[in-house]
Amino acid sequence: MTSTTDMAGHPDVAEISDLTEGLLPPSRSSDVRRHLDECELCSDVHASLEEIRGLLGTLPGPPRMPADVAGRIDAALAAEALLNARDPSPRRARCRRVPPSPVRGRQRCACFT
Repeated sequence: MTSTTDMAGHPDVAEISDLTEGLLPPSRSSDVRRHLDECELCSDVHASLEEIRGLLGTLPGPPRMPADVAGRIDAALAAEALLNARDPSPRRARCRRVPPSPVRGRQRCACFT
C-alpha cells in the first residue's frame, strides 16, 4: 500500500481507518502512529474511528428466524427437490413454443423471453 498523505502530510482518513482495522503494513503503521502522536486532528479522527469500531461490535446479531418460517422454507425446498428428481429436465417438460419472433422469424422458447 502506498502512502496517501495530503499536501500537509496528514494521512488520508481511509488510511487511518486501515490502521484501526490492522490492515496497514507494519512499516506504514509505524509512520501513521508516529504522525498520530504529533497531530491532534488526526489523533481525533483515529479516536472517533476506534469508538465507532467499538460501538459496532456491541450491536446485537440478527434475530433468529421463526421456526414456522424456517419449516415452510425447508418444505418448499424439499418439494422443489422432489419435483426436480422426478423430472430431470423440468424446463423442457414445461416449455411451450410461442409464435415466431417478427425480428428473427423463428420459434423461440417462452421460458427464455
